[in-house]
Amino acid sequence: MNNGYKADLHKDIFEKPSELQSALLVHPEQRGPAEATVIATALKLFPLLGGLSDSKINDLAKVLEYRALTMKDTIFSQNDQASAVCFLLSGQVQVKMEKQSAGHSTIDINIGEVPEYTAFGHIDFLFRNNNPRIMHEVETIITPRKPKPTPAPAPHHASHRNTLIGGLNSPLGQGPTGATSKPGSPQAMKHKEMHLHSNAILEEENEDADDASSLGMDANNHLLHAAHSGIPLDRSLSPGMFTTFAIQSMCEMLMLRESDFEKCLLAPALENLRMRLDAIRSCGIFNDWTVKQHVRLARMGQVKRIRKGETILAQGCKPNYLYIILKGICVVKKQPNRTEMLFQKLSVAKEKANEFDSKYIFDHRLCSVLNMANVKEEFKVGNIDQADLNATLADFKKNPNCVLRNSHITVSEVDRYKLQLEINKLESLIASAEIEDERERSIDLFNNASASKKFSNIAAAQAAAQATLAASRGVPVLEEKVAEIASIQWPQIFGEACITDP
Repeated sequence: MNNGYKADLHKDIFEKPSELQSALLVHPEQRGPAEATVIATALKLFPLLGGLSDSKINDLAKVLEYRALTMKDTIFSQNDQASAVCFLLSGQVQVKMEKQSAGHSTIDINIGEVPEYTAFGHIDFLFRNNNPRIMHEVETIITPRKPKPTPAPAPHHASHRNTLIGGLNSPLGQGPTGATSKPGSPQAMKHKEMHLHSNAILEEENEDADDASSLGMDANNHLLHAAHSGIPLDRSLSPGMFTTFAIQSMCEMLMLRESDFEKCLLAPALENLRMRLDAIRSCGIFNDWTVKQHVRLARMGQVKRIRKGETILAQGCKPNYLYIILKGICVVKKQPNRTEMLFQKLSVAKEKANEFDSKYIFDHRLCSVLNMANVKEEFKVGNIDQADLNATLADFKKNPNCVLRNSHITVSEVDRYKLQLEINKLESLIASAEIEDERERSIDLFNNASASKKFSNIAAAQAAAQATLAASRGVPVLEEKVAEIASIQWPQIFGEACITDP
């Protein structure tokens, strides 16, 4: 360029789209094999699509639509039906729940954020109640199937059962009899298979009736019948979303329309719903819940993928979620807290001292003369270490009110004196530990503030560290030593403190 501007001015102003963005900018109907391969490579990073074959992922790559959404846009609103399934490539999407307060105002409860390369909206898409096949599959998954023993035939079964058994007892149902009908012959095996088939039909019908009743519906009033007859469904089974998804920063997403859902994403969505319900029913703490509550929890929960080595919950921090392990193993580690351990020992010592003071009766084992030799011998018998013995002797020398200076003292009073020395020692150690903890916190906060780019000079970093230190007083300092105390896996839970102590 001869006008004085740089030749690469266009490159400096505009950022060149990546290979994935260039492939996504092509209309789905015009995408070729090259674009589909690039998009399919990115789709393999989504955990939801981990079980799909390469051909299925390529088919999905040809129908997904690309969207770039700006800040403050709302993708899904609470109580509205899901219009598409979203695949988040980049950006921040906030998940919140809207609650009506007493004054008819809305309060937003922040639930969390959607991680990148995560699909959402697919579970709620299963409950749209406009496709009989999907509704039948969903009902099969949410209905708990419990193994039951084969019941003995009873005379009070339904009329169709009597007809079935009557057909088996007829000559046509029994087949040929006599000398030619032997055990193991085709006629006898056919007769046996028909009996087993009849029992299986009866057992399946009884299970269907019990499962439907557990859902609060009749045997003939399942999801499909309720949708066609206009019967209102429970909130857990209705198609409305349970949360609102709002954009917090510029986001790149892929959208799957309803017309392509059954072909491309029905199987992974059903498997994801089954996996959630299996974990909820197997963990044990929701055994008293109804099926509706299980389904509601499965729809409201979020599936997060945690990489190896990442910390889910840190010791000393209150959890915000209840976690149920779906796959993998988590290691539970414990860091000792010196201040907490000293406080526990002090509490035990004070409890013993209080019990002695409230229940002490004059001891008959009275010592007429108590000299230093008796004190040393008494403390040696009590298995006290040399440091405590030296502290006792030092206290005896400098403390004029020491109980050991009495000419007459009981053995129980000596024990109480030992206990008081232990309490004094623990209180001194706790005071020293608290000072050391505060010093370590100030050093760590100052180092973090100095390393941060927010502060231009050391004075500002030091002021920020002091302000943070004042707000964090009382927070325990953990030792660097870490011990593995347990390992948890499917379907165990952790983080239940967010429920027991909200």
